[in-house]
Amino acid sequence: MKSHLVIVTVAAALALPASATAGTRHFDGSVDPSGAISFDARTRLGRVVKVLPGLAFKHVPMICDDGARTVTGGFKFGIPVAHRRFTGTGIYTGGGKVTVSGEFTHHGRRADGTIKISGNFTAIGATGCHAKHDWRAKRS
Repeated sequence: MKSHLVIVTVAAALALPASATAGTRHFDGSVDPSGAISFDARTRLGRVVKVLPGLAFKHVPMICDDGARTVTGGFKFGIPVAHRRFTGTGIYTGGGKVTVSGEFTHHGRRADGTIKISGNFTAIGATGCHAKHDWRAKRS
């Protein structure tokens, strides 16, 4: 009976470090003054190491030549995280550019940063657009 207990204990001890070494965390948040941001991040040994493909932002306000507009989009590429910081830039049809930069807290439970928008977004008929907003997200 004791030999079975030892085998189960050893197997459990070996499985724990493997599950604790890597994982995925989901973050949801808001853009100030309006809009939303969400993304998944890969962790290794408890530290965030990469923002995974699929970072999305919705209804982020911007000022364009024809007035106030909003932009919704996302990144189909991953963004490496170094020293808890990351920056990714997406170029859209017509030359519009969206840059999302951020920093994770020490324990990777929250992140905050800036979203910058500039250029022409022909898919929504917007030209001469620009904006800079702060965002905050927490692990959900």
